[in-house]
Amino acid sequence: MTNAVRVLVIDDEEDVADLVGQMLEMSGHVVATAADGEAGVARAQNAPPDVAIVDLMLPGIDGFEVCRQLRSDSRTRRARLLVLSGLHRADVRERAAAAGADRFLAKPFDPATLVREVDALAAAARAEE
Repeated sequence: MTNAVRVLVIDDEEDVADLVGQMLEMSGHVVATAADGEAGVARAQNAPPDVAIVDLMLPGIDGFEVCRQLRSDSRTRRARLLVLSGLHRADVRERAAAAGADRFLAKPFDPATLVREVDALAAAARAEE
């Protein structure tokens, strides 16, 4: 049995997406990326991830809408959603949770915390299977 998690990183900041992807790949996870909301939703529908890391301020549809669409689609509704955003006011966190996010992590983030969050979300998903 492997602990590898299929992770989709949806972030329009290429540096952030690359950094997150590299950290998770070094932890043994399989990572795909998308640079905007529409591409992220399409990629998730074609290859459902275990965990999607979603930035809120995306071009096209924003991260709130990405979360809503992933939650409403039978192919992606079981994916765990981790919002990773520079917007970290309480009202933004509440909106993200209402849109379907499981967890919220503020930018800038601690790399070890990000890996722990992804691992915890994956473990919770496995426990429900």
